[in-house]
Amino acid sequence: MATDQSHADDVKVLHSMGYAQELSRRMSGFSNFAISFSIICILSGGINSFAQATSSIGGAGAGIGWIVGCCVSAFFAIAMAQIASAYPTAGGLYHWGSILGNRFSGWVTAWLNLLGLITVMGAINIGTAFFFVGTFGGLFGLTGTPAQIVIIVGVITALQALINHLGIKLTALLTDWSGYLIFATTAVLVVLLLAFAPTHDFSRLWTFTNYSGDPGGGVFPQSDNMLYLFSLCLLLPIYTITGYDASAHTSEETVQAARSVPRGIVTSVFWSSIAGWIMVSAIAIAIPDMAAGAKQGFNVFFWTMTSIMPAWLVNVLYFLILIAQFLCGLATVTSTSRMLFAFNRDGGLPLVSKWVSTVSVRYRTPVAAIWTGAVLEFLFVWLAQTVSIGGSNIYTITVNATLIFLFLSFTVPIAIGFFVIGTPKWPTMGPWNIGIPLYRLFAILSVLGMILIVFIAIQPPNQNVLWITIVFLILAAILWFAFENRRFKGPPVGDMIARRQAEIAAIEAKFGERPAGAAGTAPAE
Repeated sequence: MATDQSHADDVKVLHSMGYAQELSRRMSGFSNFAISFSIICILSGGINSFAQATSSIGGAGAGIGWIVGCCVSAFFAIAMAQIASAYPTAGGLYHWGSILGNRFSGWVTAWLNLLGLITVMGAINIGTAFFFVGTFGGLFGLTGTPAQIVIIVGVITALQALINHLGIKLTALLTDWSGYLIFATTAVLVVLLLAFAPTHDFSRLWTFTNYSGDPGGGVFPQSDNMLYLFSLCLLLPIYTITGYDASAHTSEETVQAARSVPRGIVTSVFWSSIAGWIMVSAIAIAIPDMAAGAKQGFNVFFWTMTSIMPAWLVNVLYFLILIAQFLCGLATVTSTSRMLFAFNRDGGLPLVSKWVSTVSVRYRTPVAAIWTGAVLEFLFVWLAQTVSIGGSNIYTITVNATLIFLFLSFTVPIAIGFFVIGTPKWPTMGPWNIGIPLYRLFAILSVLGMILIVFIAIQPPNQNVLWITIVFLILAAILWFAFENRRFKGPPVGDMIARRQAEIAAIEAKFGERPAGAAGTAPAE
């Protein structure tokens, strides 16, 4: 619960950017960390994508590749944290792109981030659905047909949206619990993997073996270039360690946001990287035979578990992992809805912006944005399971497209910040401050990381990702210059902020918010 002064300070910062305190500011610093930690969810990406390590270069993909990939994600996280401390708003990346750049850079950032969030939410819930079918589906006669996957994802998404609808207090409680669950389940999983491992060959973690092509279950095409294959194994950690922009998207619901949000971003990446490395290393060590395991392709984790552990114990672990994956999707719905809310209160979507940015007076949540995001994700999942391009399922293609869209949305404001930090565009650093020289260093590293991500994300069998990205950029340019340049005004700036203060006061009165600095206790909602 916020204290009088911290709540007043948070609201004052929000007012200075031209926005009202509509959402309920109930999230603690730990809750802000937990929502990003829950979306990263090493028990989701780290397990469902584990074959990207073993089917490229074997155990070194986990032991060494994970560390390198996590460093790439950390470059983005540190740079984003610096910006988030200065501009703690629900729009996060969109708002940063607009303030540090201009209306166009903000608009492009918003669409990149929205597409990335919708597709990653779909990828997470599709992964959860396949995990459920593969572990407990037999009890219900499920075989994993496209229609079954779509229905399961629909049910999962509806539950996640309903929980978000009912208020941030419930959502934060569950994501807090998710943080503890991920830590505890990972610890138990690691102990059991090592306890039941037939051998303890730790040298696997730095041994490079070419498992491309058929020896790796066809996950990647055959290649003799080990440096190239090593770059492909980075897809595992980089895909897993993402989604930490959720801390920024929940800024307006977080107490002492200028301090808590940057800490949430950085610590969620740090602890996910450490715990994830221990987990993927334990999986690699527990594989009964590396060649046989690699040949399993994307089934390598499940094959390992059933090969070394009793069935009842495997099912207990699967149940805990399944809950963690559901809560991962729950947190992603939260992040996506806040981004949609923030973009549309500035008129982001033509015709429906006012409706999508509506906040429930009862629940203090952006209910229309929550359900809009859920419907868009469901439509994506339906397409992903029923349509293919060039023989490749849309789901496989969009998982890699997600990487490009999300990290491009991170890169745009970070790169602009390199040039404007310390200038009138960005004159004041927040309380979380690494200094201008260090920020610029991490901005450069982030841009280099973006180049690497584009390179690995468009490699076969995902070469269509390049064309998807190019088509999006061309369409975005056409839409901007033909329509949006005249229509979209962007976030309030300059005199517009001062003119909105009366409107802000009227909005906050509707939600029972006192003027910033007023006496009394902080609002309970």
